[in-house]
Amino acid sequence: MLRIASLSVVLVLVMVMVTSAVAGPNANEFKFVGAVGACGPGYPAGAKIVQSFWQTGIGLPDNGGSNTPVGADDRDLQNPNDNRYGLLVMKNGPTPVCASAGVTFSGFSPFVVGEGNKSVGFDYLNGSTCDGGSPRFNITYTPPGGPPNQFSFVGNCALGTTTTAPQDPAAWSRISWDVTDGGANPPIPSGSTITAISVVFDEGTDTGPGFAILDNILVNGKYQARESGQCPSGSVCTGIPPSD
Repeated sequence: MLRIASLSVVLVLVMVMVTSAVAGPNANEFKFVGAVGACGPGYPAGAKIVQSFWQTGIGLPDNGGSNTPVGADDRDLQNPNDNRYGLLVMKNGPTPVCASAGVTFSGFSPFVVGEGNKSVGFDYLNGSTCDGGSPRFNITYTPPGGPPNQFSFVGNCALGTTTTAPQDPAAWSRISWDVTDGGANPPIPSGSTITAISVVFDEGTDTGPGFAILDNILVNGKYQARESGQCPSGSVCTGIPPSD
């Protein structure tokens, strides 16, 4: 896995109930193509083979509802007018090329890792790349004893907790990692303050399909449903079963 320096981030979670995605931090797209030496001494320059963008129609309902048919009729889908933003990240070439893409979080306050917010994760369309290091979270944090800041990456899919995604159990999966244990390298001590966080994709077509479609990125106990909106509290997206 090509380890590329993390792109930093910041986050204040505003809890406002509305009928679709609610206000919160931003998950801003980025693309990184390294210059000569950016990925190590003597390393060649990267290439424009990466992409990251939030796109309508490829994700799960932004209102937190189900992406499944109404009853037994596959022609009639629930939440037909929802935009269904999803995040496409891809690398159209070999993993060693010095290039990556993803999102960086902004617009949040640094937060302390505790029992209610020590997990990070995302939903992904089945068939997407999800392996030993991509997609992953790059996290910068201040230890309980204070500076200097430390860095950890989180995202070995073999070490995560995987379930079906509640909005579409047949086609999507949900994975999460506890940043205080073996899901993080190194583990982040409880009581640390997370100051920056990004999702990075840098593994290419030599190790798998070279792309992933993500949604509902879990940070600080909230699910990011699009670039600038979160799943409403108590919705199917957050793991609440749909009512009869």
